[in-house]
Amino acid sequence: SIDDDETYLKGCVSIAVSKPFVALEEGTVCDDFQVDPDMDNNIYVCLGDKIRILTQETFTQNLVKNDIVPKRTNEFIDNVTRIFYSNDTNLLYCLSPKTHKIYIFNRYKYVGDPQNASYYGEIGGYGGAVAHTKFNHPNDMFVSNAMIGGKMTDEIWVCDGGNNVIKHYTIKGQWINTIDLSLIDYKILGVCVDYKSQVHVLTQNYVFTYKNTGEIIRIFELK
Repeated sequence: SIDDDETYLKGCVSIAVSKPFVALEEGTVCDDFQVDPDMDNNIYVCLGDKIRILTQETFTQNLVKNDIVPKRTNEFIDNVTRIFYSNDTNLLYCLSPKTHKIYIFNRYKYVGDPQNASYYGEIGGYGGAVAHTKFNHPNDMFVSNAMIGGKMTDEIWVCDGGNNVIKHYTIKGQWINTIDLSLIDYKILGVCVDYKSQVHVLTQNYVFTYKNTGEIIRIFELK
């Protein structure tokens, strides 16, 4: 029903675009965080140039398990503003508007060597709306799952804010399609995908809902 969709949508958008600020130490703020239910509910906190793993001991004994410093060969990744991890593929996705890229790392290989996170791949670089694998200051992302060849895998949705489009990719960074919102009068702020594979795009005054193939379904006005 519409009521069920609206209830789910409110929770979905809230998770996808909220930017909580959590003080970990004096003068420290975070841009984003994720909870990992498969690893004793560890919390991954985005601190710009590193990802901090908070464990249960963090709250009971003020201990921090690891600081992950994402690294691509000899290049350290900075200005990460959004993180997302996948339980299905054990991958951690890091969005950097500064470099117009998403960097992907294998999170299970952090254990024992957090300073050299295992690099899996990347998507992006600076480019316009029609450049399938390029972005202009992306401001949000969402990772959904899909069954391909009998195996669960990831699909990546990028909120390309500077171009006002949503770009959709396979786990290997292959472009699937683009949802073009460049003709609307509102800057896109966030994206999430629900269990029906419907794509919800947040703007300041509206939420646009699309099929994953790009056809518009409905528009919610935010009041």
